[in-house]
This record gives sequence, structure tokens and C-alpha cells, in this order.
Amino acid sequence: MFGPRFWRVGNRYGFVTPTEMLAHRYSSRTVGAVTALASCVFLIPYAAVQLVGVGYLLSGLSGGAVSFTAGTVLATALAILFAMVAGLRSVAWTDALQSIVMVVGASLVVVFIVAHFGGVGSFFGALSAEPGGVLTVPGPGFFTVSTFIGLTLPWVFFMISNPQVSQRLYTPGSIRELRRMMIGFMAFGLVYTLISVVWGLSAVLEFDELESADQATPALLASGWCPRRWR
Repeated sequence: MFGPRFWRVGNRYGFVTPTEMLAHRYSSRTVGAVTALASCVFLIPYAAVQLVGVGYLLSGLSGGAVSFTAGTVLATALAILFAMVAGLRSVAWTDALQSIVMVVGASLVVVFIVAHFGGVGSFFGALSAEPGGVLTVPGPGFFTVSTFIGLTLPWVFFMISNPQVSQRLYTPGSIRELRRMMIGFMAFGLVYTLISVVWGLSAVLEFDELESADQATPALLASGWCPRRWR
């Protein structure tokens, strides 16, 4: 509904952000300013999740030598510096390269996890024997109706409200490339969701002493399951 229209308008007038588009459409700099401020508000939880993840990862992989706070501050500083120095085109290229490295590396970790448990059958056999019904729906009480709504409703507004997503609708060279980008985004999201679920289920089996579920990935990557050169 929105993607092709955003692209056509951006291509005609040279827009790079939705803020520019709305300010032009309503002939009002105030509209543009309000949109920019609203985008910053919507970015707070999204950016926080990214930075918190880096903080947990650095803290877990370093065995606590790098504190959670120090890791988060470092990630914030590097992200700002890189975006200011490199610009949008470099961010787009590194986005693509990082995504490829991430999904390939994460897929290999899934292979190592399954091998650690003796194969796919053994892995899911161990999960089915786990108390609490990990493989049942809705599971051991986590996925209540309110939790499901809380996790899914933001996605309805995600592409429109988050500028780092809607801004990408202006960058492809053609409608065909725009369609390819959107399909690739959906496929990547599906694959990485499955990867993340496998990682989480492996943590249920092996790392039940974790204080927080956010520590599952650092504990997994710091374990002896993965060859040292992949950590």
C-alpha cells in the first residue's frame, strides 16, 4: 500500500526521509518538525533494544570484564560516529554485508547446537521431555493473549512509525528493486526468527541458571559448543 507510493514521490521530488515528504505535502515546516520529533520518540524503544543487546553481548563474551553499561555506551558512541562519518550510502552497504554475515554465522551456530544435542531428533526429544511444556501451545504460561498483542501490535505500525524503515522506501533505484528489497526483508525476518527460537530453546535446556533471558545468547556463544574461531 505505502511502499510504491513513497518511492514514486521520493523519486520525483528527491526526498530522502518521510519528514521531508510530509513537510512538502502540507507546505509546513512545522509538520516536518513534529514528524521528526515523533520519529525520535518511536525510535527510543527500538534503539534501546539494539544497544542493550550489544551491552549484554560484550559483557557476556568478556566474562564481565566489559560491564553492561560500558558496552552500551561504547555501542552508542560507535553508531553515532559511524553514521556521521560514513553517510547513508555506507550505512546501506554495511547493513547488507552485516546481514549476510549475521544470518550465515547464526545459521552455523544452529548447526553446532543441533550437533551438540546429537541431531534434530535428539534436540526436540530433549525439549519435549522438559517440564513445563516448552513445545506446547501456548507453552508454560508466557504467551497470554495480552503478551501476544503486545508483541505483534507494534509491527502493524512499525514501517510507518520507524524512520529507519520507512526511509529505505526512498533509496531503491526502481519499483522492481523496491519489491525485491521488501521480499528479502520478510524472508530474512522469517529465517532469523527461526534461528532465534532455536537459540532460545537451547538455552532452556542448558542454561536454566540465567538471571535474565537476555543473557541466553551471550551464554550460548561463550559456551564450548561453537568452535573458537566462530565466536
